[in-house]
Amino acid sequence: MDGFKNPDSQIIKVARNLFQKNKKGKVLQSSARKSALNIFIRLKDENPNATIKSIVDRASELTGVSASTLFKIEKEAKSGILQTPGKKRPNAVGKRTRLNTRQSALIERDDIIAWRRKYLRDIKLYKEQQKIIYYLDETWVNAGISTTKVWQDKTIKSCSDARSKGLSTGLKGPSGKGGRLIIAHVGSERGFVNDAADIFSSKKTKDYHEEMDGNHFESWFKSKLIPKLEPNSIIVMDNASYHSVKEEKLPTQSWRKKDIQEWLTNKNIPWGSDLLKLELLQIVSTVKHKFDGYRIDKIASERGHKVLRLPPYHCELNPIELIWAQVKGYIARQNQTFKLPEVKNLLLEALDKVSGNDWKNAVAHVTKIEKEFWTMDGLIEDVWEQNELTIQLSDSDSTQESESFSS
Repeated sequence: MDGFKNPDSQIIKVARNLFQKNKKGKVLQSSARKSALNIFIRLKDENPNATIKSIVDRASELTGVSASTLFKIEKEAKSGILQTPGKKRPNAVGKRTRLNTRQSALIERDDIIAWRRKYLRDIKLYKEQQKIIYYLDETWVNAGISTTKVWQDKTIKSCSDARSKGLSTGLKGPSGKGGRLIIAHVGSERGFVNDAADIFSSKKTKDYHEEMDGNHFESWFKSKLIPKLEPNSIIVMDNASYHSVKEEKLPTQSWRKKDIQEWLTNKNIPWGSDLLKLELLQIVSTVKHKFDGYRIDKIASERGHKVLRLPPYHCELNPIELIWAQVKGYIARQNQTFKLPEVKNLLLEALDKVSGNDWKNAVAHVTKIEKEFWTMDGLIEDVWEQNELTIQLSDSDSTQESESFSS
């Protein structure tokens, strides 16, 4: 294949790093299949005279994905669905199917991509400004935790990888083995914030939201966490409901017309007495961004800090996930009694054993992922733009041919 034109070196580097996570015999996740398709498309666009087999062979060489798998991915794209084998949900959470004239691929919702881009841009800026960045999260530990059910960072490289293997990384449902502890904590490259952990026993067995609610989280955040943070710091957290309690309720369609009018009056926003309810709501929609804040954000801002929220479904961008893996791994290996009091002692021991260097390595790992996302987003956009431009030109040519024939 002399003279074969490859994608640029940065694209190849990102692709290889992505696919080396998928060991031989392992199923490629939808995100990896999408990226494989993008590499294939780029090679095809840049080598129009090459055969499909030669393009597939080169894509296989670049990514490490077998030629047979690449042929299957290319076939799936033409059929309109590109997904993880064995899953029957083409429109998975946070995803949507994008169709065009010649091919289709499973891509992320535009709003999530935009959220991720803003997050990556912001976190990069704060790092350049040498801001102290704290990463906050919650998780749970049950009394029956053992080495057969724990995510250990020696084998699991990302949050999605852990979930694909049936393991838990965040505050999810219990395994059913005895009682459980819920823990909220925060740390930075320097390590966990001293004496900031919130640990309590779960009294419910169905839904942790009944206990880790907005009021509980806000009380811990305001009284125990904030006073221990360095001035003018950044606090990274996800968009869990208890992190995202609004400062106030905003008018919706379910509100009575009288209440909407009262809300507008209290905000000194003029409205006419002859306006219908739907017209009042239109006024609300033009100004609600001024009042659509979060209570946690306000608490942090009043004390000189800023909250930065992770994009949905991106737990791999929070280094504390790797720290939780280390903590749970220690507890699982040491757990002998499977009783909650002993597990709590092991939890405290595990937290103490997490060093600043552990945190530094976790942050470095996530920084690498951030750069990969940034590069891959640009690659995917380039591919789609080239694809859509080709389609538009083809349609235009067809129209011109039709017009010429008619004349």
